[in-house]
Amino acid sequence: SALGEVDKLTLEVAKIIKDDFLQQNGYSEYDRFCPFYKTVWMLKNLIKFYDMATHAIEASGNQITVSKIKHELSDMFYKLSSMKFENPIEGQKIIEERYEKLNKEIEEEFRSLME
Repeated sequence: SALGEVDKLTLEVAKIIKDDFLQQNGYSEYDRFCPFYKTVWMLKNLIKFYDMATHAIEASGNQITVSKIKHELSDMFYKLSSMKFENPIEGQKIIEERYEKLNKEIEEEFRSLME
């Protein structure tokens, strides 16, 4: 049988976690080390995205699909995948502000998707 929408979402988010959160490149400036605050914010944003997407799928009675989320929020998928490129050298405050902004964007994007 085909996978349900929430299961498809789980696979999509797992792919981002595997490819963009867990894989490190020790030769790059941005990924040589990952301070705890960066790790926490990356996970916080991934969890927020997953929770908001799950809610959108379930609240819409599967009218909002993973395919629709990927299409309508393709920029958000890119931003989630790009979080690792923030360079810790820029400082904790600057990076945390960017991640917090992204966290708010996730919420806003899903609100407008569900309208």
